[in-house]
Amino acid sequence: MRIALIIGGLSGGGAEKAFLRIGIALRNARTDARIIAVENRVDHEIPGSVPVHMIYTKPNSLSHSWLGKLPAAWQLRKAYRQLETDGPFDLAISTLTPCDKICQMAGIPRL
Repeated sequence: MRIALIIGGLSGGGAEKAFLRIGIALRNARTDARIIAVENRVDHEIPGSVPVHMIYTKPNSLSHSWLGKLPAAWQLRKAYRQLETDGPFDLAISTLTPCDKICQMAGIPRL
């Protein structure tokens, strides 16, 4: 099973730490889980067992208006499709409203 855990970035507290823990647990269960971070923001140690893909280097892409989110959505769609060349994701989970909106704009089916 392939699972994409999509988040705005890996800075901050609750959701970011939870996604890292979930990623570790899924990998330990032999699931192909990957974290896709929209922004290249990291405040936490990234475990070597969990692949993390940073897809957009422009800061604050999550705090912009709808129009400001378009470049991040385009980059996310491009990265997601590239990661699916190894096989489609069975599940994509995003968290936090700004990231949910970018996933929606990118056309990524998510939970």
